Amino acid sequence: MFPKAIKNTLQIFGLIISVILIIQPWFYTTNSDDPFLFSSWHILCCGILASCLLAVIYVFFRPKKGQIPFIKTFFLLFLLTAFLGYQAKYLVILRTSVFIINAILLITFLRLTRRRSDNHAIISTIAVSGALMALYCILQSFGYDFFDWRSKENVIGTLANTNYAGIYLIISSIITLGAVFDIRSSDWRGKTAFTLMFLLQAVGVLLCRKLGINICFTFSLFVFFAAGIFEKYPGRYFGRNPIMSGLVVALLVLLAYGSIYYKVASYSWETITTRPVNISFVARLLLWKMGFEVFLSDPIKGGGPGSLQYSMQINRPPNADVFGISEYNPDPHAVPVSILGEMGFLGFWLICSFLCISYAVYIRKQKKRESVANINDDSKTILEVASESATESATDKKSSLKEWINKIKRIYK
Repeated sequence: MFPKAIKNTLQIFGLIISVILIIQPWFYTTNSDDPFLFSSWHILCCGILASCLLAVIYVFFRPKKGQIPFIKTFFLLFLLTAFLGYQAKYLVILRTSVFIINAILLITFLRLTRRRSDNHAIISTIAVSGALMALYCILQSFGYDFFDWRSKENVIGTLANTNYAGIYLIISSIITLGAVFDIRSSDWRGKTAFTLMFLLQAVGVLLCRKLGINICFTFSLFVFFAAGIFEKYPGRYFGRNPIMSGLVVALLVLLAYGSIYYKVASYSWETITTRPVNISFVARLLLWKMGFEVFLSDPIKGGGPGSLQYSMQINRPPNADVFGISEYNPDPHAVPVSILGEMGFLGFWLICSFLCISYAVYIRKQKKRESVANINDDSKTILEVASESATESATDKKSSLKEWINKIKRIYK
């Protein structure tokens, strides 16, 4: 066991790092092409701090069994990332690999240092931050913006890009929705507040008016409400290990993007000489095709984290300028395609497994809470029945005693 001072110190550092990660989108500068003040540096610094504290923790402390449910997945992801970084052809692969390993250690540290009493405050901070971002996006959609972001798009929040703002709102809205179901039904004020914040964030997501954002939001809601399929049930093959659940999700996503790639690749794009009507949508399909072709060149382990900056240009179509695709475009604008191209199917499988574990832990906690509530209700019912039966038996005894007394009185009369 830790001394109380060390436990409090670790808790404080965990809270500070959590708050920094939550409020990072609000640290920005205006009138700039890159408004982020910290970008990924704050995650790198927090990860280095967390790594040092983890080294101290493991000298004195061994985690309880089940305290880190994603430890197997993270260990395999750590090995894969280290292997890809070791074989790096470009400096960006090594830098991105170090960043991913830092993020793995950071998440593990936050899992070890958090306390249940802190969860509500952290979740509330995320919900409020997401609601404020959604409110700002709503104001931007109606033309009310007080800053110059140098962006052609209207709804960008403080993230300089509609897609970034939409993804941020999706993540915060799912966490807020989890808080809605996590709060006890007796706390109607808290449940109402989180429900309103979720609806506000959902409106912000819809106002982004991006097909990809809407698909991601719909899929996230589906996984949230269907997360029970990822829970471990005895005798069910795919429920015995969260990694198998991640395999199912990874195969479904791969099938979806593979079908899109097959349709896009079979079309004769080289015959088009004028810009299409919906150029942004067509350009996005071609970028997905370029990124998926990188994945097909090395489908097992990918080219390495960050390698798409160099490998996507190989698959650039000759008439890419017609579709508005620049000569240097390292982003396929689809997170699954990026992961598949850079870390292969193995990396994508492990990341999907981590998401499945996160949802399964939430569902398991919900069911435990419901079972405790049912036990309390059953115990109350048992006590009520016992008290009623005791009262009835006492009443019967009193009535029978009165009857005997009356009989004795009649005899002596």
